[in-house]
Amino acid sequence: MATGNVAKYRVFTWQVAPTLPDHATTVFARSDDYFFGVLHSSIHELWALRQGTQLESRPRYTPTTCFETFPFSWVPGTEPAEGDALRPLHDAIGDAAQLLNEQRERWLNPPEWIDEIAERIDSEDCFDDVARVSGEDARRLIRQSAIDAAAAKDKRLKKRTLTNLYNERPMWLRLAHRALDEAVLAAYAAVDPQGCWSNKWADVFEEMGAGQPLPETGDGEAHPLYVRRQEVEQKILGALLRLNQARAR
Repeated sequence: MATGNVAKYRVFTWQVAPTLPDHATTVFARSDDYFFGVLHSSIHELWALRQGTQLESRPRYTPTTCFETFPFSWVPGTEPAEGDALRPLHDAIGDAAQLLNEQRERWLNPPEWIDEIAERIDSEDCFDDVARVSGEDARRLIRQSAIDAAAAKDKRLKKRTLTNLYNERPMWLRLAHRALDEAVLAAYAAVDPQGCWSNKWADVFEEMGAGQPLPETGDGEAHPLYVRRQEVEQKILGALLRLNQARAR
């Protein structure tokens, strides 16, 4: 899993081998949906915005301050096992994260568009040379590289970027993130009663997420959720800071 160090939106994506990350990305050696879900929640994004730095107007994700200090609902490596009473809360985060990723990937690379490109690549005469390459894995990689190269030039797909998606923030994306936030908040409520967590707090992040300000109303007044969002953010940050300090002892 990876995220760009400097970006308008704190977005995490799955990477597949062979991928060589460079200094502009932070990579996490985990492959489970639960971990993806917690890091992609507004709770972690809020913490990262306060703990990270900035490059001009864009937030910078610094692992030492944003990730290493972040108190997960369960300390990594101590997540509830199968059969544990809290396991359903853990799985709910993973399920919400998986759905978010699947819906997002479906928007970024519509299968019907990719299939169309693949059919064109397979029908091209030059692809006959690939068929003569020895090794099924090698042929598959060459074919996929050709499809990826063609997709990168496709005018329709060029507009399908994560930045454009989060700029638009369509309703399905809002609801997917809200479901994820509710699942993460429910887990914190179960393991940290002192924090008085509530999954209802997710409503303040639905419209814009944790990283963007709420828009003004048409008459120039503050958004109806402005005050409530400030209150919720302070409660979340206060609870996370308390957990951070308690686990550091």
